[in-house]
Amino acid sequence: MEANLPANEIPLDYLGFFGLDQDPFSAPFFYGGANRQVLLEQLNHQCQFGSGIVAVLGASGVGKTTLCRTLLSSMPEGQRCYIAAELMTSCSQVLVDIARAFDLPSEGGTSGQILSEIRHFSQSAEEESRVVIAIDNAQNLDDETLVALLSLLQGQEASLRYLHLVLLGSEELINRLDAIEVSDVLIQDFYLDPLTNQELEDYLSFRVCEAGFIEGMHSTPFTPAYCAKLNDSLQGNLNKIHEQARFGLMEAATPKPVKRALRLPLGHITAVLALATLLLVAVYFPSDEPSGALQESAKVAVKPPILPAQKASIAIGDERAEARQEGRVTEDSLASDSSSLLPTPTPTPTPTPKPKPKPEIAVQAAEKVLKPSVEAVTPDASPVIASKTEGVQVSSTKPELKSRANVKVSTSRLSRDELAVMSWGVNEFTLQVSASRSESNVRDFVSRQSNRAQLKIITTRRDGSDWHVVFAGRYRNAAEASRAKSSLPRVQQNAGPWARSAKSVQLQLREYHGIN
Repeated sequence: MEANLPANEIPLDYLGFFGLDQDPFSAPFFYGGANRQVLLEQLNHQCQFGSGIVAVLGASGVGKTTLCRTLLSSMPEGQRCYIAAELMTSCSQVLVDIARAFDLPSEGGTSGQILSEIRHFSQSAEEESRVVIAIDNAQNLDDETLVALLSLLQGQEASLRYLHLVLLGSEELINRLDAIEVSDVLIQDFYLDPLTNQELEDYLSFRVCEAGFIEGMHSTPFTPAYCAKLNDSLQGNLNKIHEQARFGLMEAATPKPVKRALRLPLGHITAVLALATLLLVAVYFPSDEPSGALQESAKVAVKPPILPAQKASIAIGDERAEARQEGRVTEDSLASDSSSLLPTPTPTPTPTPKPKPKPEIAVQAAEKVLKPSVEAVTPDASPVIASKTEGVQVSSTKPELKSRANVKVSTSRLSRDELAVMSWGVNEFTLQVSASRSESNVRDFVSRQSNRAQLKIITTRRDGSDWHVVFAGRYRNAAEASRAKSSLPRVQQNAGPWARSAKSVQLQLREYHGIN
């Protein structure tokens, strides 16, 4: 017999399940392995002391954007500019974005006027400094924009502010840059290779550890075979790998329909075995039982035939009894009369003489023997069985079943937010935004949000620690909740919100507060 795991064994969300402080695949963690730290140091050195264009080349999703953002994070505001170029982005739009980053006039000006303002800004510094313009997805820029950007690097020899241009894009970008003939501008290219299978395994482990994962708490699904399959199927694209790895963590935190054998208590098993053994012994080996009651119940209830000689013997016995009482005959005369009526038996050993029962007792014993026995196995055998089990007790009383409908839910310990969540329908959904062990951090986070009126905080327990979880909104179904992610504030979107059923959240509250 098999039984499914009960519903109350459903674990918490995957962040709480693995002890994570945040989504490991949305946070801007920089992975320094696979020569990425070496490349970052080279780019930083080039922007400080070098000149010309720095081109960082690689396939889509290998990590160029994270590398670029890490590079710019070490530079002060006012000396850096980051632009993510989109397809068909015009030259004037790129120049306007650069001018706004450095608080330069750009409204109403032509591309040439804005370009002149940027060039003057880069060459009119009174003290030595540097300015870095980083353009991601630079392969989307047209040739006119590339020519305008390269022209900004001309004539910097006498300037105290060095302008550095970092272009990040696919490998085809270098061919286009080489085709543009701009004097006195050097182009240095660096390549960012995809992660190998072994490097990917180390990369995923690095991310979950940075997000708060503690080794030994639970095993992540990021085995060598899993990483190899993931890397091959997604061709090293880290953006897609992040989505699948996040799904892998969610799947690992969700219980499978594990089936297990139904285990009976040891005492019940022992009692059943003892009972079965005694019943078999009572049926097949009745002569071995010491109790007369069990022997009588095991005999075949067949009425034995009475022979003529036996009838005569019984009659003579009655006459002897009467003769003894009246004193009319002697023992010798009765014995001679009975011997003439009965056949001569084969000589047998003389048994030990027993006292003859009184007539009344003999008649009762005969009736008891001749009476059919229909109680081969009846409750009369319970004293014998009880003596054999030597104290093993089998209770036939059925456990009392409590109906959920009769259990009153105590809500005195629930907060206002938790009471609101408990009032939701079990088929409704919400969005889990954040979770932390620190209640003060969670409440401080909620107080800063523009949609704080829609946010609910509940408290659950995981591995002996309280977790404070933030939920946003109340939706009719999972599809509606998923569509609502884009309407959340940017900081909540970056946290990687995901849809949760109200039923699962209410289950966590019931377990934490001990509500049936």
